[in-house]
Amino acid sequence: MINITKLKEKNYHFIEEEMAEIIEMCRVALNVQPDFIKTSTGFGTGGAAFKDVALIKRMVGDEIKIKAAGLTPLKSIFIFKLGKLLSD
Repeated sequence: MINITKLKEKNYHFIEEEMAEIIEMCRVALNVQPDFIKTSTGFGTGGAAFKDVALIKRMVGDEIKIKAAGLTPLKSIFIFKLGKLLSD
């Protein structure tokens, strides 16, 4: 999911910047080769966003595992299908 408020405001620059930050973080991670990338602390209300996990997965492939924090059981099933996911 993207930030719906920003979309309704037609603040496309915000959305592009948010995605660009994730892409840059993935490029750094591919160079550093950490054990995993953690999407969030899990303490917020939404947990990992599917669009963020999908973007990270597309960028790092199977080279780096993804830890998607704060998932509901149903959300876990959908995100787990992306593969190479560490559970909380």
